[in-house]
Amino acid sequence: MAFDNLCRMSAFTIKKFSMWSVEIDDVVGATTGLFKVLADAGADIEFSLCRPLGEKPGKAILFLAPIKGKKQEDAAKRADFVMRPDVVGVQVQGPSRVGGNFRLTAALEHANLSVRALVTTVDGDRFTTIFALKSDTDAELAMKVLRQVVD
Repeated sequence: MAFDNLCRMSAFTIKKFSMWSVEIDDVVGATTGLFKVLADAGADIEFSLCRPLGEKPGKAILFLAPIKGKKQEDAAKRADFVMRPDVVGVQVQGPSRVGGNFRLTAALEHANLSVRALVTTVDGDRFTTIFALKSDTDAELAMKVLRQVVD
């Protein structure tokens, strides 16, 4: 993946990335046109998550990344996406191990870092976990803490 601030160590990678979001109608096909606008601008979306907005019936929010360069940023803004300074992603990839998420989340808890969202997938013997943190400062600290866990 081409996210910002790649940190490689042994079999693990840790990356930080800016998150973009847009509020949409919670209907069939609501994301299709948005992804087309971004694809036409050359965006290679590597992370997306869409969920209903419980406080707004009939609405949902779509988060995605990365958006890079002026052409992609302009397209995202035309589609009403905004960069979210209050939701910054940190991705950890590596060999899947029993208790892996426990070790990662416990380390963030001990560092007093609040995780806004967490997504984990496993493909064969490799895992990917993405944490959404409250700020760039928190994401930078999370990267330092997580490096110690995976070393």
